[in-house]
Amino acid sequence: MTARGRAGALGERVRTWVRTLGRRVRAASDRGEVVPRVAGGLSALLVAGTVTYVATACGPDPSATGASTTSGGGQAVNASYSGGNIVFDSHGETASGTTSVPRNIPEDILEIQQEAAEAYDFPWAVIAAVAQKETHSGQYVNTGDPNWDSGVLPGTRNPYGAAGIMQFGVLDPETGQEGGRLGNAGNAWGGMPKERVSERENDWEPGEMPANPGGFGIDGNNDGWVDVWDPWDNIMSGAFRLAWVAKNVEENPNGSYASTCRSRAGITDPLQCTIFIHNNAKWYVNQILDLAEILSNSDEYGVAPSLNLSPASYSPAGNTADCEPGQGGAFTASFGIPAGVTDEHRTFLEFVHAQVGKPYVWGAEGPSSFDCSGLVLAGLREIGVTLPRVAGSQWQELDAYSGNGVTAHRVQTGTLDVSKLQAGDIVFFRGSYPGHVGVYIGNGEMIDAGNPRVGVRRGPLDTEYWRSTYTGAVRLSFSGGGAMEA
Repeated sequence: MTARGRAGALGERVRTWVRTLGRRVRAASDRGEVVPRVAGGLSALLVAGTVTYVATACGPDPSATGASTTSGGGQAVNASYSGGNIVFDSHGETASGTTSVPRNIPEDILEIQQEAAEAYDFPWAVIAAVAQKETHSGQYVNTGDPNWDSGVLPGTRNPYGAAGIMQFGVLDPETGQEGGRLGNAGNAWGGMPKERVSERENDWEPGEMPANPGGFGIDGNNDGWVDVWDPWDNIMSGAFRLAWVAKNVEENPNGSYASTCRSRAGITDPLQCTIFIHNNAKWYVNQILDLAEILSNSDEYGVAPSLNLSPASYSPAGNTADCEPGQGGAFTASFGIPAGVTDEHRTFLEFVHAQVGKPYVWGAEGPSSFDCSGLVLAGLREIGVTLPRVAGSQWQELDAYSGNGVTAHRVQTGTLDVSKLQAGDIVFFRGSYPGHVGVYIGNGEMIDAGNPRVGVRRGPLDTEYWRSTYTGAVRLSFSGGGAMEA
């Protein structure tokens, strides 16, 4: 079946399929009445930056042989299943002629996708296909390449400037700038990547279709935040964007979106145009339609265990429900203190972790808010250690660390090598007299008090920004227990 035929057949057939699933749908009244605040022009849509990769296995391979799924017109979209992946036509994206994504979709992500499909009366299979292609529905974090990040983890973006499961172009959470080092993804999200609903210029209920959204980021789970790294917000907002563009193209055949599709790709079908606007590549449109056709057959994908993606490092102040040890999945990474730490380091790490989600206030040392050096100061105070107040002095004046038999020494200067760090190391950034400090907590992550927009957060340390601004690390040893074991 042609791309045009698949696009035309998917809509009603997939809508019908979605509605038979019997999933719980939240009533609009659960969120309370919200009055939309209409703002200015529509932000530019993300038009570049799709991740290209070979999927890794997710769950067992339920089929050892090749297979195909049959489209509504009776023609097959060829697909095979290997290592837990769906392998299908790359339509010219890869030299090998095939591309792949995991066969399984995490159960909790699947539920969000289905509720988003219901809210916007948009084909679930297309929403799921975009999520699988972009980030494996949240399962794709990175390739091990230090120069690449998928943008799934809180506070991160991919090199094009996109973030979250559905890959929205967002402003840099540190600088507030658009774009990334490989491309200039516009701020389709609108506003900052994470903001309280009360601070947003626009506020739309799931399912609303305003004439001029002014950005597509919405609060998908009624937690009071619009957060591009929150799966509920990201997927619901992704469905909003897809449905809004499809409606715009269908109702405005001479509008900018429809004209872009015709002039750049010869596309006139609204669904194909919607996908093309998300990513300006014909191969991408064909892949998404193929994958949607595969996923629309309920026998052609599996359900993986829930990821429980809850961005603990960006939790609202005072809400620590997702920050407790042992909870959460790929986002929270289930905080666990590595073996071999001293009692002093354990107490220090537990204190710092307990502050995640609290607000940043310059000069604050707790208990309700912190700045970066104030967080370190307060944490070490818990174990009877005093040190200079500001980050620059905390790096330079090692003899000023005192109390509880502590000694401080530098273990790294200039070049970040996470493999050489230990949980409890104090890490410094921005110059020989550093302007920023955080605490390495193990597993490649750091906790720091970032700025007034993000507060005390937990996130990956080995990113382009932190590598480029890294000064070094200080390690503490105690006369009773010595340094941490390697």
